[in-house]
Amino acid sequence: METGLIAIAAFIASLLTFFSGFGLGTLMLPVFCVIYPIEIAILLTALVHFFNNSFKFILVYKNIQKVFALRFAFFAIPAAVLGTYIFNECLEDKILTGYYLYNFFFEITLVKVFIGCLMLLFVLIETNKKINAYQINSKYLPLGAALSGFFGGLSGHQGALRSMFLIKSIPSKEKFIATGIGIACLVDLTRIPMYYWYLKTEDFHANILQLSIVTLAAFAGAFLGNKFLKKVEISFVHKAVTFFLITIAILLMAGLI
Repeated sequence: METGLIAIAAFIASLLTFFSGFGLGTLMLPVFCVIYPIEIAILLTALVHFFNNSFKFILVYKNIQKVFALRFAFFAIPAAVLGTYIFNECLEDKILTGYYLYNFFFEITLVKVFIGCLMLLFVLIETNKKINAYQINSKYLPLGAALSGFFGGLSGHQGALRSMFLIKSIPSKEKFIATGIGIACLVDLTRIPMYYWYLKTEDFHANILQLSIVTLAAFAGAFLGNKFLKKVEISFVHKAVTFFLITIAILLMAGLI
């Protein structure tokens, strides 16, 4: 019963990306954070993100600008390794502080504060149309690739930064989208094995059936949305999801989830 409810929640959240204006990773991470420890939440988000982009890759790979994709990946992949390493170091960190609330003790940890701050930052980026549409000169592509890869490894937030730095170099919409998908797959292939390596594998393996079902449910939502729905932002859904994302980030930083 519990697994079914969690799977439904993951499916709906994934489907909402086609109405809310937010990227799949930006929306799925907070949902998984409510359900699982932060390290498993990030791994699951990465898996759903990779499966979804792998499906898209099959459809659009002919449009990928290989030169730009490889150049971007050359800087993004080492940065993703560094970001994943720093994330692991945060996991090993001790409790920053703690407090009692209604006789319950809540811990504030570095990794939750860090990921919560990143959630707020990228919600700001994705909700601000001026920032979201900002285009950076192609000569800064190596810097953009490194930043995108670093934050991709750190928390999974890579799409918004990648778009800012890549769009000037690839004006064709079809090639821009295809190249971004190819790069995202390469970064995911880098970070997912590292997340798994750093995880407490006994916790992961103890819930592997539930985790697999939830991952597949989230992927199904992304798959069906991609296949049958036109991505149109609905204002009230966008506002509701924004409120949800900000609330989860604050609760995470406060140690309440």
